[in-house]
Amino acid sequence: MRRPPPLPADFAAAVPPCHASRVRKPARWVGAWLLVCAVLAAAAPSALAQTYQWTNFVGTPATSGTTNGTGSAARFNFPYGIAVDASGNSYIADANNGTIRKVTPGGVVTTLAGLAGNFGTTDATGSAARFNAPTGVTVDSSGNLYVADQGTSNTIRKVTAAGVVTTLAGLAGYTGTTDGTGSAARFKEPTGVAVDGSGNVYVADTGNHTIRKVTSAGVVTTLAGVAGYSGSSNGTGNAARFYAPYGVAVDSSGNIYVADTSNNTLRMVTPAGVVTTIAGVAGYTGSGDGTGVYARFKQPTGVAVDGNGIIYVADNGNDTVRRATSAGVVTTVGGLAGYTGTVDGSGTAARFDLPLGIAATSYGLLFLSDTGNERISMGTTGTLSTPVTTAASTLTTTGATLNGTVNANGSSTVVSFDYGLTTAYGTTVAGTPTPVTGSSATVVSAAITGLSPGTTYHFRVNGASSAGFAYGGDLTFTTSTPPPTATPLAATAISASGTGATLNGTVNANGFSTAVSFDYGPTNAYGTNVAGTPTPVTGSSATSVSAVLTGLTPGTTYHFRVNGTSSGGTTNSTDLTFTTPFTAVSWRQQWYGTTSNSGTAADNADPYNTGVPNLVVFALFGQNQNPATVTPAMLPQAQLSGGYYTYTFTQPAGVSNITYGAQYATTLAPPNWLSIPDTGSGTTHIFSVAIGNNNSMFLRLTLTNLGP
Repeated sequence: MRRPPPLPADFAAAVPPCHASRVRKPARWVGAWLLVCAVLAAAAPSALAQTYQWTNFVGTPATSGTTNGTGSAARFNFPYGIAVDASGNSYIADANNGTIRKVTPGGVVTTLAGLAGNFGTTDATGSAARFNAPTGVTVDSSGNLYVADQGTSNTIRKVTAAGVVTTLAGLAGYTGTTDGTGSAARFKEPTGVAVDGSGNVYVADTGNHTIRKVTSAGVVTTLAGVAGYSGSSNGTGNAARFYAPYGVAVDSSGNIYVADTSNNTLRMVTPAGVVTTIAGVAGYTGSGDGTGVYARFKQPTGVAVDGNGIIYVADNGNDTVRRATSAGVVTTVGGLAGYTGTVDGSGTAARFDLPLGIAATSYGLLFLSDTGNERISMGTTGTLSTPVTTAASTLTTTGATLNGTVNANGSSTVVSFDYGLTTAYGTTVAGTPTPVTGSSATVVSAAITGLSPGTTYHFRVNGASSAGFAYGGDLTFTTSTPPPTATPLAATAISASGTGATLNGTVNANGFSTAVSFDYGPTNAYGTNVAGTPTPVTGSSATSVSAVLTGLTPGTTYHFRVNGTSSGGTTNSTDLTFTTPFTAVSWRQQWYGTTSNSGTAADNADPYNTGVPNLVVFALFGQNQNPATVTPAMLPQAQLSGGYYTYTFTQPAGVSNITYGAQYATTLAPPNWLSIPDTGSGTTHIFSVAIGNNNSMFLRLTLTNLGP
């Protein structure tokens, strides 16, 4: 290798780009950095640490466009930065379209934000938002994206999972070096972004030769490097130097890996800003695999790190994908230096054209922005897992447990379940346990809640590993239908004749059509069932229901309950009772066969000459006492005790519409009847009067029929 000559201060204007016929940058970029080339002999392929199989994931090689679609039906226009979330969805900064694209694990491409061919800086939702030249993208654990928007924007944008775009830091149309909060901060051609577990965003501020940190509140600081000063020095904070860094990635410990593009090196920055060089030598280009200073890169642009701390580099100038350990051991895992193309294949048999961005899942599955080929390529290694969906269990009205087995087939495999109303699913949840390992089937599950009652859902189990995405078959389950809720209310409209009443209650259908009925009878075995009104009832709130009864027996206690029947089952309410009245009318019908208050059935008639009128028999002895058998001796007698005369008796069960009273007089010549208050309660009547100094006292009961 030979070292390139010293670079002029304004290297971008003085040095032409490599492979000018194929290296393309977004036409609308202003002041885009040009990369320095060194002419080196192609290095021989090195031994690979592991073999990656590279296949076309989405897009069609050498065919640009804006089309959303699945797999090769989708189109991109200079796809640059790429990120992947925990569910395996990838996100692409589609630079020349001015959009942010989303790709599902199944390869379905949609536009999350921006409108193809319409450039700007507008914050808005979905296609109403505008980007100028989005280059870098990263995704946090909540599904929020952060975008380095270059061109005339020079800002860091935030995009929610719903496509709501806001500007986190920087001010569109202004470049600079200022640290500050939100729009007070300035950037110069920010290219790459990465987010840590705390929501801090790290920015490769290419034009300023610095690494910036942006908190979730938009507070911008310079973590390492000095704005306006390029170089290759290791050191802490502003003692370090970078030369047009393009890509950044963050590991689980918060270390930041930097593709220091114009230095042709791979750098690391600790959370405290301590900068070291992991691999490569500043000022030297090449393609050699090796350790630390013995490795060579050529304009590395994209960088990613997996869950094991393995670093992957989109080595743009070599058209290759490189793998580096934290100890700086570099190998080539895709493409062959010096050879461009669109070939899918294994390791160095694959061909790429201008790979700019790379993303890695925690389990080592790789996604490459093969920018010159207008496609996304997927890098896999190992054997696909074998997921098998099994029947759901623990079904409730709003929940279920999804089940399956996953054979990892030797590759650590992240387990998830998809579910939804159709085979498009729509919701993904993590499985338990996850990840799974080994070479035998592991039983996995996921408990889900918040479902709709009585609804059929589709689901499947998934396995994601470095070998790619694998899916179990589709199964369905149906959540339970909730039974209705039934509540009895007091009976009303109990007729004076004792033969009719209205039963009442409420029924909540709980979302499913529910038939309403009432049971009633002289015991809680009921015996008679009648339909309620209205029936059926629907909705999810209590509906008042009732049933009008006729033909009841006067003077009878009835039990009743309200019932609701739906596809969720039958609910019987608790038991309530009511008692029909037994009036003089009922009594006349029973003993004289008429309801008329006349003749032998009249209230004041004494047809059996017993000395006790009909009304007295009914009021004091009730419905079952034969009027022919009653004598005056059977009537309540006043008792003398403690200077008081007292009448005490109990009103017979079922007797109604009678007013009971008592009067007293101290003489009968003529009598002056005075009322005695009733001090009893309920059906017990007590009438008591003090004798005082009276020489004589006369008492009598009074009975008043309130009905016909």
